[in-house]
Amino acid sequence: MTPAHGLAALAAMLLAVGCAPMARQAESTPRGDYQAILERWTRAGQEYDRLETRLYVAATYKSWPFREAYVAEYARIFLLPDREREALLARETASFEQFHEFVLSAYTPYRQSGDFLTRTGLWKLYLEGPNGLRVPTSRVDRMAEPPQVLAAFYPYVTRWSREFLVRFPRRTADGREVLPDPERDPFRLIITSTVARAELTWHP
Repeated sequence: MTPAHGLAALAAMLLAVGCAPMARQAESTPRGDYQAILERWTRAGQEYDRLETRLYVAATYKSWPFREAYVAEYARIFLLPDREREALLARETASFEQFHEFVLSAYTPYRQSGDFLTRTGLWKLYLEGPNGLRVPTSRVDRMAEPPQVLAAFYPYVTRWSREFLVRFPRRTADGREVLPDPERDPFRLIITSTVARAELTWHP
């Protein structure tokens, strides 16, 4: 597959990402329900300058229903014994209690402009809650899993995209909740730079 075909496929994926509501699922979530929950908590966007691609981006908010479904799907695929599954769920629980997290997949035409890791670099990322409270990232890490593994859980991952785990604080320095109820309240992930801007909005 050529880069052009890959970009076309990625663009089709971005248009296909759904946002239909889905009730909280049990830990035994089967594959079909994992896909439904993934779509509920995923948003995507793209920006062009005339005919030039500036940014393709997709992000999944790691809500509690999504984390439960992810653990169930990961355990199903890799045949995890109960102890390993429980350990994975414990790690997800600990992360959920500390941060608002997003899996972020991005493509930009110039590799040097695709680095979201440096806080003083080209890109700034913000989480904005339903009351307009906006906070910058606490931490951004490059995801360590092989692309083939990531793509099994996040179908928007391609050979040309780069994937990051983006963390935001749950509270501001003065104790205010950034997202009081992310399963009910709208919120936005803002990705901005001198190159492009994307604003992904969730309306659970």
